[in-house]
Amino acid sequence: MLTRRIGWGLFAFVLFACPKTPLGYAQELQQGSENETAVTIEQTNERPWKLAEQASQEKRYEDAANLYAAAARDPREMKGTSSFVPTMWFNSARAWNLAGKSDDAWLALHEAMKRGYRKMETLLNDPDLQSLREDQRWREVVESCQKNEDAFLAAIQQPELRTEMLKRMVEDQRVRTQANLDHEEFARVDASNLAFIKQVIAEHGWPGKDLVGEDGANAAWLFVQHSTDHEFQANCLPLVRTAYQNGQNTGPQLALLTDRVLMFQGKPQLYGSQFQLVDGQWKAYTIEEPEHLDRRRAEMGLGPFAEYEAQIRSMSIPKPADSK
Repeated sequence: MLTRRIGWGLFAFVLFACPKTPLGYAQELQQGSENETAVTIEQTNERPWKLAEQASQEKRYEDAANLYAAAARDPREMKGTSSFVPTMWFNSARAWNLAGKSDDAWLALHEAMKRGYRKMETLLNDPDLQSLREDQRWREVVESCQKNEDAFLAAIQQPELRTEMLKRMVEDQRVRTQANLDHEEFARVDASNLAFIKQVIAEHGWPGKDLVGEDGANAAWLFVQHSTDHEFQANCLPLVRTAYQNGQNTGPQLALLTDRVLMFQGKPQLYGSQFQLVDGQWKAYTIEEPEHLDRRRAEMGLGPFAEYEAQIRSMSIPKPADSK
């Protein structure tokens, strides 16, 4: 029987980062559409951002903009990063603009900046906002975005360390998302990142968002999550738990590392994040009190297990580099 293991950490950067595609989040601008959006969500019991993604894929852009708004107010999503709300506003602007409602797009865009949106590269290059760039208001938006980025970097204690961590996180994801896995390169990248994060923790303690920003803190967690040193992984768990309690890391990060440590200790997992590849099929590793699983997941800011399980099972199984 062939057995391999996987957990959400494999694509953690993709899942925690805010998307650059038309699928994303934004907050409501039009007060009059709130009731209609609320009815849609209540009837489907779906998370608003998933409904927004579906609406965007189907080119129902006005619906998408309203659903992004509901996602911004959804208490189930509030245990994520502080970039969540401004990114929802930003994606609302994109959706409104694609719907041909530029006035609403401008309102959403200004609100995104007010809430701290700072992704300058996306702002300058996103094709969905092209028609707004000739407007005299565009310069003000760009200036606000730059101010947000400057304020973000000024608040970080170790910006150079953050830059190095983000570079390493890109490599972590690159070796995991290529079509044919190169296991030697995979192991080399993980070993390098493991040595790096051990040194960082020895010098600075756990690198939370105050030290390296939210994205840097996510990178630190990712290196630990992908560590082959399971004793070190277990030793990091109380550090991550304390960081979460102090607002330095997210609930999903703590949940996934908890499950990873429990799995390698031969104990049932708590949050259902870890899966095994058994005879060519993904199956969840043993779960403690599965009847309470979704309650535990919700407490940590995770969605329903059924949705996550479907996502994992839809993943293709990577081929080794030497396979034909």
